[in-house]
Amino acid sequence: MSESLLSFIETESRIKWANPKSAHLIVFDSGVGGLNVLKTLWLANLGCPISFVADSAWMPYGDKDPQLLRERLLHLVGTLLTQHCENSYILFACNTASAVWESIPPDVFAQHGIRPDRVIDILRPTLSLLMRELIACVKTGETYADVGLMATPLTIQSGAYPALARRLYGHGSFPQVSWQNVSCAGLAQAVEGNLDVEPVDVLLHRYASKFERMPPKALIIGCTHYLGLKATLRCYMPETIFIDPSEALVLVIAERLGITYERQAFTLRSVGSEPVRLLATGRTDTLIAYLKLHLPALAIQTFDKLLLD
Repeated sequence: MSESLLSFIETESRIKWANPKSAHLIVFDSGVGGLNVLKTLWLANLGCPISFVADSAWMPYGDKDPQLLRERLLHLVGTLLTQHCENSYILFACNTASAVWESIPPDVFAQHGIRPDRVIDILRPTLSLLMRELIACVKTGETYADVGLMATPLTIQSGAYPALARRLYGHGSFPQVSWQNVSCAGLAQAVEGNLDVEPVDVLLHRYASKFERMPPKALIIGCTHYLGLKATLRCYMPETIFIDPSEALVLVIAERLGITYERQAFTLRSVGSEPVRLLATGRTDTLIAYLKLHLPALAIQTFDKLLLD
């Protein structure tokens, strides 16, 4: 176990927002994957008003050109921060968007009037949870751990998870990570009900089977569209630790709010209490259908149109 790594993670967890009682959380994604994150956040009952913003006019992000997506994200984030109160925080519920966001130089944010401290991408919380889990479970004397990553082609191609892990934690500390990456082309589209790709069960078997012979110590579910498939994935890797980015994000938000929150609490509630506003840039039929199936308490609400300049 590395004391320096533990100290680094604990230092990150001490970051607090200045006015947590008035914080407004904006969950942002292109489509239904973000609704899985919204569900976890809403059921956590952290005491903050929540907005969910779907860039449904562009969903899904996983097959978009990275440069075009970068410009789209800068425009959307700038618009959202301008339209909402000073104490609003944007939570990227999309791994692909987060991977692109991590590649943007800091001076570009300044050019667009964006304060990076008001945006939390999902990669950093996910890696923090991964490292905590590995430190807790890996046997003394082991110096590395195999980590699986299932994600969209764009997230895999970006190399964002391994690169960010090296940047944050790769300073000679345990654990050193060996990555098993599986690019899941078409799976996000299948989850959204796209009939132009193969069915979900066919694609999931194809991609999950790649881990069966050598199951990783931990698996990052690197696309929030796949979170509803976690139970099936466990059948392929029963001994593997599953890293759920939605849980990781909630844990970080709780820390920023100064709330002590245990992962076990995610399964203790069946309904949330915070008000939720739903917005979208395009069509909402897929989003509403997903809400009715997975979050019926919010399905009675309607989506407002997000107006962009």
